Amino acid sequence: MLESTVELVGGLCLSALTLLIGFCIVGSVVVALRAVSRANVTVSTKRKVLGFVAEATVRDERYRAIPTEAECS
Repeated sequence: MLESTVELVGGLCLSALTLLIGFCIVGSVVVALRAVSRANVTVSTKRKVLGFVAEATVRDERYRAIPTEAECS
């Protein structure tokens, strides 16, 4: 009776440990995929923003009057 109870508890612990390891692996993969997906969105958003800033800077400099050396002195 005692031996069968010990075997049952040992089997349950082994099964629980296997499930825990499996969930940790699956969870790590899901988190990594979400991070990569979020990084791609951030990179494309930064490219759009930087492109807009570069375009606006070029336009501002094109229409801005650049002072001469005499005006700066």
